[in-house]
Amino acid sequence: MDFSEALASLNSSQRECVLSKDNTLQILAGPGSGKTRVLTMRVAHLVLEKKIEPHRIIVVTFTTKAAGEMRKRLVQLIGEKRTSALLIGTFHAICSRLLHRHPAYAGLDPNFTICEPDQSKLIIAEIQKDRNIQINDFTRHTMEAGAVLGIISQAKSKGIDATEFFETYRDDFKRKDVAKIYFAYEEELKRQNLVDFDNLLLKTCVLLSNKEDILWNIKSILVDEYQDTNIVQYNLIKLMMRQKNDKTITIVGDPDQSIFGWRSAEPKNFGKMADEFAGTTVMKLERNYRSTALVIESALHVITQDHSRVSKTLYTNNPRGVPMSLVSVQNSAAEAGFVAAEIKKAVKNSKGLIQYKDIVVLMRMNFISREFESVFRLNKIPFTMVGGDRFFNRVEVKDMTSYLSFAYNPKDVTAFNRIINVPKRGVGQVTLDKILDVNLEYKDSLLDTIEKIIKRKTTTTFTPAVIIKLKDFFNICQHIRAMIDDKNSVASILSYIYTATEYEKFLKEKHAQDWQSRWENLGELLSIAKKAHEATVELHEYEKYHDKSDVDDTTLVEPVYSDEDGSGEDSEVLDLTSVGPEIKTDPTMKREFENVKTEDQSFNPKEFGLRDDLKEDNTRDEYANIDTDPIAEFLEYCALCSSQKELDEAEEGKVTIATIHAAKGLEWPCVFIVTCNEGVIPHSRSEDIDEEGRLLYVAMTRSKSPKSRDVWGNKRSQDVSCFLRNMGSGLYTDQPITWNANTRALLAETLNKPIPDESHQTTPAKNVDIRFGAAGIDIDFKSMGGFSSAANLKRKPDKPNKKTAVVKSEVKMEPGQKRLKM
Repeated sequence: MDFSEALASLNSSQRECVLSKDNTLQILAGPGSGKTRVLTMRVAHLVLEKKIEPHRIIVVTFTTKAAGEMRKRLVQLIGEKRTSALLIGTFHAICSRLLHRHPAYAGLDPNFTICEPDQSKLIIAEIQKDRNIQINDFTRHTMEAGAVLGIISQAKSKGIDATEFFETYRDDFKRKDVAKIYFAYEEELKRQNLVDFDNLLLKTCVLLSNKEDILWNIKSILVDEYQDTNIVQYNLIKLMMRQKNDKTITIVGDPDQSIFGWRSAEPKNFGKMADEFAGTTVMKLERNYRSTALVIESALHVITQDHSRVSKTLYTNNPRGVPMSLVSVQNSAAEAGFVAAEIKKAVKNSKGLIQYKDIVVLMRMNFISREFESVFRLNKIPFTMVGGDRFFNRVEVKDMTSYLSFAYNPKDVTAFNRIINVPKRGVGQVTLDKILDVNLEYKDSLLDTIEKIIKRKTTTTFTPAVIIKLKDFFNICQHIRAMIDDKNSVASILSYIYTATEYEKFLKEKHAQDWQSRWENLGELLSIAKKAHEATVELHEYEKYHDKSDVDDTTLVEPVYSDEDGSGEDSEVLDLTSVGPEIKTDPTMKREFENVKTEDQSFNPKEFGLRDDLKEDNTRDEYANIDTDPIAEFLEYCALCSSQKELDEAEEGKVTIATIHAAKGLEWPCVFIVTCNEGVIPHSRSEDIDEEGRLLYVAMTRSKSPKSRDVWGNKRSQDVSCFLRNMGSGLYTDQPITWNANTRALLAETLNKPIPDESHQTTPAKNVDIRFGAAGIDIDFKSMGGFSSAANLKRKPDKPNKKTAVVKSEVKMEPGQKRLKM
């Protein structure tokens, strides 16, 4: 479909947003309203009709699922090469690239590496142990490093540095100690030449403040999921727009879906933008294409309880749909059993309309999943968990990339501690402490320190045995550094690390049961690196072909594409340069890691018709002709991917278990929202009741059709979530939904699928009796296999009910629990 055909397929509101001539545009897009499509079409409009060169456009995405979808659609609309030239990426990916190009202007040393959250926790834990830092015993021994990091990160996301934090909390017993740790943490990051995720943004603010003309060539900025931006990200947008001239900015978001307040997201940024950017135009996308009318009406019942929200609505022309069920059960075990039973019945009785992969179980907090995991495993219900062990967080992958990271940045203490005994060298903790003490004494890199130790040039003495062990480690790292200096490919360096460390042998000895799968993971890592190198070679050929001018390259920012979350239905694309043909990874690894695509595509003034007054300006970018650093790119890619906790596309044939936060932006035909009671939604410790309502609203609008909301605890009306009280009786059912031909026909219409063949009649299921535990709690409900509602909840004798219906299937429970029958 070309651009004109795609434009004609939009509704009037969507088309108006795409073609808007406003320089400052806010698009308020409700759930399922086609915002990714509109954003994609607006980019194509800017390129094709406004004639803005792609490398002059920045598209900032909060997650990269939308970026992947956008990229795929843009290839169809504007072609692959134009799409590759766009600067598409998350805030962190774009900031990382800017900082690597211009470290000095941000007060950074070259060759800095990204400090991942787990690494930050280790640094903070070491600071807490340091007796030279005067903090109380509670902070030292009781506060988890992760909790301290969370406080520091929240401060950073509000733009509060260590000095301001200390001044604010100097009289607060606990927080003043956190302030001391904050100071020490920043010093340690600097000493180790590390930049954590928050500092990627903060340092870029410093960079853009110190060097105003870095983004002089950018003509248009588009920001997705604007409601999730924090203060620092808003300031970044302002700095990007500082040399406004004829720049345009388009933001897309929905204040009703602002659910990341705990990460300091500011839905008030909509109002700030309108106040600070003159002539801001607001347009609304209010037609939902995803959900049924019943889903929309029930979701509106929840969100309209926030009386301070921006006035807007949501409607759909979709079928009215299957009523949702509001189910009350006695406890978490009963809830998990109920959901398991309903899943089995839906898959069995829908005649193919609903499969396991079409189902998601959403919850407010991670710990709620434990009961569901247990019950699903016992009953052979395949499921996938969000936030599992990501590819780049696996031990073997982390070991090998840490060798590369340490050789690139030999000040990285965490990487050093990880690899010094991989493989085993017998370097004990006492020796490690001595090495680090010497390093502090000489204030140089750890490799320089080890070289001094080997040559016996330190005041601290080490035994000959230790020196032999350190020499082996030193030689490996020095060889890696030499390969980096000689510009060897990442793949060849990794191959050397595998061989030099005898890592295959190490895996066989340490992980005898699964060493082979771990070794295969390293083969996949090598494959990733090789494909990146091949794409880079093709990029250089592409650049040579297009470089037809003697005028100096004036590119200041290279395009970035960060795809941490995958592009969707197609096989994962892993292309670190985003110019060559798509590179497909092993399908078995499809959802195990995410992508960061980058490009070093240059342009020249003659070819792109820059203004005459810029053609001779050679002072604009001292870094314009610096080659991109493939090691830095690869390590950036690994770090950004390993930190991701977003939800990938549902795995084939598996139910998804996810938090509501992780599910944002995705959709399923069948949604179970569990534990919807007071204290959970809204959370008992939440300071923002309106955000809790938005959270439930987001969960409800993930559904294409059927939905079950489970409430467990004491079955009293006041224990049901306040957001669900007083809901109109027409919006939900307290009676079971019968799986029959009419139900399936209605569901098929809702899901836009063929109506199943009903020529072969099935015997309806009868009454169901579910029994849990020694306490003898029975949940009786009549069901034909639908998304049922518990009709009666009562305490019964422990003796099984002799009138129980014939068992159609069984849901097994943990030892000590009684069998659940249906």
